[in-house]
Formats: sequence, C-alpha cells, structure tokens
Amino acid sequence: MNSSEWCKLAYWELSERVGPLFPVEPPAVNVFGDVPHPDGLNLETLAQHSFSPPESSVQKTRCKIGLGVTLSREGDRIWVYNRSDHPVFVNSPTLHDCPTPTRLPPDHCLCVFDRLEACRLNSHAHTQAGPVDPNSLRISFAKGWGPNYSRREITSCPCWLEILLAPCRYPCRLTSHAPTQACPVDPNSLRISFPKRWGPNYSRCEITSSACG
Repeated sequence: MNSSEWCKLAYWELSERVGPLFPVEPPAVNVFGDVPHPDGLNLETLAQHSFSPPESSVQKTRCKIGLGVTLSREGDRIWVYNRSDHPVFVNSPTLHDCPTPTRLPPDHCLCVFDRLEACRLNSHAHTQAGPVDPNSLRISFAKGWGPNYSRREITSCPCWLEILLAPCRYPCRLTSHAPTQACPVDPNSLRISFPKRWGPNYSRCEITSSACG
C-alpha cells in the first residue's frame, strides 16, 4: 500500500476472489450493488471480472446489496453504515463476539474496528477460535455464517467483502509497560566502556562520562 491508502477492498463470491483489489484513500468510501451512484466500489461492475457463471445464490444475494455499505475512517476507529434494505454481518478482531459475526440491520451503523482495543487484545495475547488477521475485517451481505448459521465459514457466503487495513495506519503503540530510561535507548544497540563503569552505583551516571565507550 502507498502512504495515502488506509485500506484495500477485496470482493469475494463464495470462495472466489472477484476482480482486482480496490485501494481506498478518502476517509469514507461507498460499496454498492447495481444502483446508480457517483463514486465508490460498484460490486456489480466488479462481478463482470468473474471467470465462471455465478451460482443462483450469488445472483440472488447480489440483487439484495442495493446501496450497500459506507466505510468510514474516523481517527483510530472504523465505522460501517448499512445503507441497504437487508442486514449485513460483520467480523472484526475488536468486536467482542469475534469470531461470530455481528448482525447489522438496515439503516444502522457500527464501530467495527478500534485501534486501542486491538492493541489491548494484542498485549494480552488474546486467543481466538481459528486464525484471526488483526488487520482484516469481513462483511457478508444478507447472509450470516458461523456456529449459529447453516454456513459455517464465510467462504460459504454468496457475496462478501474483505477490508485489508494498512498496518502502518493502525500501529500498536503501547508504552505503559515500557521501562523508563534516563537516556534514549536503541533496542538494537549494545554499549561497552573501557575500563570504567557507569550507572547509579558509580560516579559516572552516564556512559557519555566514560573516557572510552
């Protein structure tokens, strides 16, 4: 990703990736189906890149996408606004019911990613059932998946979106447990003084007071 992109969007139909990745630079982007719209990612147009005829379940779900969703980056958080007439199902490492997707009804919005929460989970070695990509969000249109649904995996959902976050935009900067140092510390640097020692138990408090270092 270049420095101005905060994510890329990948569109999937069942287990097949359809079309190229869609880079996102503006703070908000619309993802929609076969409806007139001035800008954003048109999934109906993207579906023309599919190498095989769609299954009937895919065709039916495409018709339900409509105005789709709006993804909005607001500071350290990412929101999803459901603008369609059908629910969408969202999976994110910072939603508390992960890996079970969260149902988002029409005309509702949800904070689907929080950088501070992601850092907190990483710092506590939070465990999940199955592989979890801390920089990936997934949205299924109209169909849910998981232990409470007939579709156990998202790759069984007819139409779904993968949001690939740019890691450099959402780094974990946890410093609460970092030790306080009297001077800048380079984690990739070692220092040796000949033949004098330094530190709180010696007359020389810093290595810069040693004759040769």
